[in-house]
Amino acid sequence: RGRARSPGRRSDHSGAPGRSLAFHTSCEPVHASEALSKRAHRCGGDPAPRPPLSLPPPSRGVAAAPQCQATSATMADSKTIKRVSAEVRKMAKDMEGMEHEFTVTPDSTDTLKWTLVMNGPPRYRAGGDERDCPYAGRAFTATITFPAGFPFKPCNFRFDTPPPYHPNVSQETGELCEDFVRSFWAPTRKTVHYLHHVYNLLANPDPETAVEAEIAAELTGDLAAFESKASSRGGAPAGK
Repeated sequence: RGRARSPGRRSDHSGAPGRSLAFHTSCEPVHASEALSKRAHRCGGDPAPRPPLSLPPPSRGVAAAPQCQATSATMADSKTIKRVSAEVRKMAKDMEGMEHEFTVTPDSTDTLKWTLVMNGPPRYRAGGDERDCPYAGRAFTATITFPAGFPFKPCNFRFDTPPPYHPNVSQETGELCEDFVRSFWAPTRKTVHYLHHVYNLLANPDPETAVEAEIAAELTGDLAAFESKASSRGGAPAGK
């Protein structure tokens, strides 16, 4: 006979103490009782009877993927909440000098959501001239949400509908043109500074990056018609 194996030494290649599952080269599972029986035969004894354990074939990692994705999402959300909470704590200081432009109210039940009320600027530029702004005296509400990945991804800004009658604001969704968002956003920027940039957009409509071609055409070709519509559409009288 060959040398007897020591009781603590394993005959499989798993390296995990106490593991009783063995696999054939075909990757089909073997019951624990069968594996123990084979092991006991080699060691010269009979195993204590154990109930068979039926296991499914080993997975190829597909089932583990959602768990990894969920973990990553949780970590990302944690970082986002930390950044947004820090901005809320410093908001009063960061908004110094902007109080006349807009007010921000963080949601009491959702850390990643703010409500904005933006006042129309008193003056704006159109056709190279500075004029009385058609949005003056009106207030526009908007919702701001923060995605996982913020601040490396910009916050989601959406005017409540109906939004300002503006060539760079979607009249259907209230969203801003993507070129405008990309031109300003950076991870080092504070959200209130981004909102100040939105306020400046109301005062400086850009027909070159319009999402509403008809409004852009009015702005450049029929300014009176544009101002008439912009002064009455979207938002509500300020203070109401």
